Amino acid sequence: MERKSKPVERLNSGSAEFDWILGGGFPTGSVSVIAGDPGTGKTVFTLQMMFHLARQGRRCLYFTTLSEPTLKLIRYVQGFDFFDPALLKERIVIRDLGAAIRADGIASVAVRVKEDVERDEPDLVAIDSAKALHDFAPNQGLRRVVFYDLAVTLAAWESTTFLVGEYRSDDVGELPEFAVADCIIELRNRPRELTTIREVEVLKLRGSSYMSGRHFFDIDASGLTFYPRVRAPEQTGTAPPRTGERVSTGVKGLDALLGGGFPRHRTTVVEGSTGIGRRSWGCTSWSPVPAPVSRASSSRWRRPRSSFAASGEASAGT
Repeated sequence: MERKSKPVERLNSGSAEFDWILGGGFPTGSVSVIAGDPGTGKTVFTLQMMFHLARQGRRCLYFTTLSEPTLKLIRYVQGFDFFDPALLKERIVIRDLGAAIRADGIASVAVRVKEDVERDEPDLVAIDSAKALHDFAPNQGLRRVVFYDLAVTLAAWESTTFLVGEYRSDDVGELPEFAVADCIIELRNRPRELTTIREVEVLKLRGSSYMSGRHFFDIDASGLTFYPRVRAPEQTGTAPPRTGERVSTGVKGLDALLGGGFPRHRTTVVEGSTGIGRRSWGCTSWSPVPAPVSRASSSRWRRPRSSFAASGEASAGT
C-alpha cells in the first residue's frame, strides 16, 4: 500500500505574499528566528502577525526582555492600522522577562516561560529581544542549555515560536538558537544612492518549498507589505509528446522552408535586425483573418540577404 505523507499544518502570517514566499506559511509548532539590524521591522512584523492571528481567535504571548520597555512598545505600535486595543486585552498578552533576568539570571528564563505557557496555552509565542539574553550568560554552554530548554518546552505545547533579535549574518553559524530553529528569516536595510532598499530573505525553513533569495518589502501605516521576486512558473506536468505535427506560419513560402510550419508545443525564436519585419510578420501569421502582405513589408524582409529574406520573397510571390 502506498504511504501518503501528511501535510504540515501552517499558520498564515497575515500577508498572502509572504506566505507564498514561505511556501504556505509558518509550520505550526516551529521555532523561527527573526533576525535583522535595529530599524529593519522585526518587532513590527511580529506584532502585525500576532494581531492578525488574534483576530482569528488565536492566543498570543509576547515576552519582552531588556531591549524595549513594554509601555514604549505599546505606545509605538498604536500608530499602525492593525492595532486593536480590545485584542491586546483578550487575545494578546505582553509580559516582561527583564525583572526575572536581572534577579535570577538567564537560567530563570526557561522556567518563567514554561510557567506562563502552561497557564495561558498560547498558539503563538514571541521573545523580543532573544539576543539580549546572551548578555547575561556567563558561558556558551549555559546559552545552549537555555535555548534548548525553551525549544523543548514550546514544542511540547505546540506553540509556534519567534525569537526576535538584532542578529547579524555572522551569528547564524555561532549562536545556539540557530541550531534549534526550524526557520530563519533575515530583514535588511540596504542603502542605494539617496534612498534605502528593504529586503527580506528566508535562510532556512525545514520541510518547506520556500522561495530562496532576496525579496522586497515596505513599512507604512498598515505594517509590512511584501513584494516577492518574480520567478518562472512551476512545472507541474510532463512535457507534451513530440508528434511531428506542424503549425502554419501563415506564409506559404516560409512553411515550405520549415517543412510545413513550426513544431507544435515548441518554442521558436525569430530574430533579425531592426526593420526587417518581424513584428509585421507576427501580426500577419497569427491573425484570425489572413491579411495580405504589403509591398513595403515584403521589401523590408528582402533587405538582408538571409533565409528570412528568401522567405519574404516567397511570400511576395504567392
